Amino acid sequence: MIVPTMSYPEIYRVLENAAPKLRYKKEQLRPKAIKHFTHEVWNFPAFKTYEYTIPATNDTYIIYFYAEDEIAAENPASGCFCFLRHWNPWQVMITREMNPEMECMSLVRKNLLVYTTHFFDRYRERKLKNPELPIMEAICQFFARNKLMFNPCDADNRLWAAMADEEKQERIEGRCAIQILDGLILAQGWERREPGATKNEWPEMVVFKALTFISRDMYYDDQSDSSAEQLVKLGKRFINIMDDFPVEPDDFEEIVHRNRIRKQIQDLEDTL
Repeated sequence: MIVPTMSYPEIYRVLENAAPKLRYKKEQLRPKAIKHFTHEVWNFPAFKTYEYTIPATNDTYIIYFYAEDEIAAENPASGCFCFLRHWNPWQVMITREMNPEMECMSLVRKNLLVYTTHFFDRYRERKLKNPELPIMEAICQFFARNKLMFNPCDADNRLWAAMADEEKQERIEGRCAIQILDGLILAQGWERREPGATKNEWPEMVVFKALTFISRDMYYDDQSDSSAEQLVKLGKRFINIMDDFPVEPDDFEEIVHRNRIRKQIQDLEDTL
């Protein structure tokens, strides 16, 4: 069971072990969710959530399906997250393994994203313009809309690593802004390194803790590009950096991940 005294690497291992079970359960529930959207829902956007507890750990996960409109009801967006309601304040945690559709543009495979109560309060106020919206619906809308996010430390030449006073550190911390389709995530970030790794080497793990949300209408007037345009620019920049780090021919997981990023950026550019 995930408890507040656990370190982020320990939490990540629990979520990593749960990911295959969650993906299997999500596909089991998909026909049921589609039937709900096509036969029982008349007003869109709409969402459906299912609570799932893994007996071995007793951790609670939320599996969600989200349909933006009637057409999307036949193929709703879906995902899952760990909902730590027994924490004070409660938190939501998510990894790439849990949600293959989500792409955090990062060369670091182990990404743990942690969201606070305050973050989703600001999201429903600033983006959804409905502070009274049920928090679970706000969470589902956020994850369904923002599948692509840009990890700034990969584009700015190891930004946090450069902040380190020592050449060798196992843990580096810094603040950052993460670009998403709906705006910006202001986050606290941590890098976890293998013992003895230098600041020029890629970290073993990156953790982002989302602190608050900044909507598009809060940007300065001279920030004229749309969020989608910014994501395309950042994505192309990231792809150039990614290509500087060749992948092994038998590393099929990394090859699929990189191809998916390229397709996401191309698809987004095609909509502009």
